[in-house]
Amino acid sequence: MGLPSLSVGADCGNSPKKTFLRDLNIAFAEADVAAITAALEEMRDQQAAALTIHAVITHGSEGAVNGEITMADGSRYAFCDVYTFRGAKGALVKSIDSYVIALA
Repeated sequence: MGLPSLSVGADCGNSPKKTFLRDLNIAFAEADVAAITAALEEMRDQQAAALTIHAVITHGSEGAVNGEITMADGSRYAFCDVYTFRGAKGALVKSIDSYVIALA
């Protein structure tokens, strides 16, 4: 599929967890159901036109991604997803808290 516009900060892939979180957010924006879970089926008709990932931060069993997403209809949103992993090693996600703000 591929996004028409994708921008990712230089340090958003310098660890396995950062790479996982970066790729998860890209798959989310692309509605790539095979890459994540069937939960994206509900969002399939709301594909993004652009995704900017400003930062991916991880430490121990926690991580976060913040950025902006522009939908095909032109609506824009700032987001921050906070992840809790099942442990300090590996990338099994225990929980995700998402915060979204509509931008003018």
